[in-house]
Amino acid sequence: MEILVWGVGAARAALVREGEAVPAAELPQAVVAAVEAATGGDWTDAWVVRVRATEEDGDAATRGDPAVLGFAPEGELRARELRQALASYHGDNPWEDVVLRAPGYDAAATEAADPGYRSDVAVLADGYRVVYDGPSGRWVACDPDGREIA
Repeated sequence: MEILVWGVGAARAALVREGEAVPAAELPQAVVAAVEAATGGDWTDAWVVRVRATEEDGDAATRGDPAVLGFAPEGELRARELRQALASYHGDNPWEDVVLRAPGYDAAATEAADPGYRSDVAVLADGYRVVYDGPSGRWVACDPDGREIA
């Protein structure tokens, strides 16, 4: 799984130092907000990297590193962001206008999950998904095992 790790200053964790820098334009809004809250909007020493690790390995590798502000599975962050975008959408075609443009959208995995093309599930990176719950009339973000994430 790919996780995003963000922080400020020199990181001690090898996992972070070996990660791939993520350009600011590609960051989920939750990460931007967390970094800006911690730095007062000054990105001079801030960084965000993408690493391939389990969430548990990420936690173990970064625990105690004062430079690390946080980390989360990228797919989870993207699913939350897509859920929010769909919840606030007021146009005529959420699939075309929102889902197909979502960072991390996986067309092949979505087709496999929705062979009837009902447009009620969108699959993202690492199997995270956003599913339309008809009875409640809301979009729900889920982890790869189908459990709802807050």
